[in-house]
Amino acid sequence: LRKNPVDVYHTQYITPLFVSRKIKVITHIHDVSFAVYPQYIKKSDLFFLRMLIPLSLRRADKIIAVSDFTRTEIIRHYGIAPEKVVRTYNALDGAFQRVTNADLLETVRQKYALPEQFILYLGTMQPRKNLPALVRGFAKLTRRLPNIKLVLAGKRHGHNYDQQIDQALIESGVESTVCFPGYIEETDKAAILSLATAFAFPSVYEGFGVPVLEAFATEIPVTVSDLPVFHEVAGQAALFFDSGVLDQIGEILYTICTDKIVRERLVLEGKSRLKVFSWEQSARELIQIYESV
Repeated sequence: LRKNPVDVYHTQYITPLFVSRKIKVITHIHDVSFAVYPQYIKKSDLFFLRMLIPLSLRRADKIIAVSDFTRTEIIRHYGIAPEKVVRTYNALDGAFQRVTNADLLETVRQKYALPEQFILYLGTMQPRKNLPALVRGFAKLTRRLPNIKLVLAGKRHGHNYDQQIDQALIESGVESTVCFPGYIEETDKAAILSLATAFAFPSVYEGFGVPVLEAFATEIPVTVSDLPVFHEVAGQAALFFDSGVLDQIGEILYTICTDKIVRERLVLEGKSRLKVFSWEQSARELIQIYESV
């Protein structure tokens, strides 16, 4: 930056200390889970986040939040002036669509050893994703739908892996019906979603929830935990459950797997909901933010 100075430096979360005061800084924040649920963050990570995030937010000329919910959280937890924080939504590439090619679907199924019928979770396996609750709720579903499986897709035992997942598997007796295909390559995500019976996202905290949009785009019904941000993103296009009530999770999973009318409504609502989120619109808003500083 000293050799090639810029007018605006756009970063995510943490602004490097070497950025000159002459340069305008825009900081992009996807969520502040580390401020709300510090118990879910590794102590080594939390130390740096607590030290550097407040400095970065104060240094920033503008802060971009990916949802109205996250904007409110930044203002509330860090005492930032409301006029300094703007919302610009995430979106999804229009090329991300349902896969219908039977050969491709079968290739992906075999590549990840996927079952014929399954409920899908796709993402990281850190504690705030609340996967133990999904496992326990799924265990209640298996008594009524013994042929369906649960697929937890993502890097198992990766950074900040939730050890309670393993405990929930053992205690619920569903070790043989929960599958871990591992990390999913980006080029395979749409196919795996297209193969799923339904998509479940049980987080206790999110800043937006791009996987929800991905499920909408691949035309599978979605169920999510009852969080304000999911109401903002999903609208009427998802079934909501209290992630602390296992019987409710099991009942919602049963409905989303078996009720044809509900499934069709959710798919149609999801396709409509996608229109709210556009990279073109977000890009226009971003240009306005650049010009404003």
